[in-house]
Amino acid sequence: MKPDKNKLTLFYLIIAVGGVVGSIFTSIIAERVFMQYYEFPVGIMLVYVLFAFTLWKENRNKTLAKRVVKQNGYLCFLSIAGLLAFSLYFIKLNNLYFNNDVYNSRNFYGTLTVKDFKEVEQPVRMLFDGATSHGTQYLSSYSSSIPTSYYRFDTGVSLALQYADVNKTKLVGIIGLGTGTLATYGNSGDNYVFYELNPDVAYIPHI
Repeated sequence: MKPDKNKLTLFYLIIAVGGVVGSIFTSIIAERVFMQYYEFPVGIMLVYVLFAFTLWKENRNKTLAKRVVKQNGYLCFLSIAGLLAFSLYFIKLNNLYFNNDVYNSRNFYGTLTVKDFKEVEQPVRMLFDGATSHGTQYLSSYSSSIPTSYYRFDTGVSLALQYADVNKTKLVGIIGLGTGTLATYGNSGDNYVFYELNPDVAYIPHI
């Protein structure tokens, strides 16, 4: 199906236009339409659809040998079957992924997901930026103020905040809010200021 040599300019122009359209869709449209990075699986689905369409269109050529028509029909069937299998598997995985969700958002900065994991010894709530954990909080009221994950007691930042100028109030500036775990190290009179670019992160503590 490769293009004839006299159509190579159009071929590469179409590839370039596809890149521009894809970039515009991902950076401007997708973040307003999708809560997660659905443009990736949608793109894979479109490959199946366009491949099947291309085969069907080629088979309308009356000069094609019967062997080629039969082969194209077989490939078209496989493409449609692959599309159905991929779609069903994606829907199943997607439903499993959202099982524990409390909050989802997406904007220019990426996707945020808040999940509750209650089927564990100590139920927790976690914040994910994409697939990266950005903080954990125990769900029980008794333990909710205990710092966890990479800001737990005896970590570097924990020791720095606990033992620096222990007899004075502290003025602390922190880049990135996450789940605000470092605020648990504040004492009466301390002033903690968090600098956060993503407005959705700033909204999450109000959930």
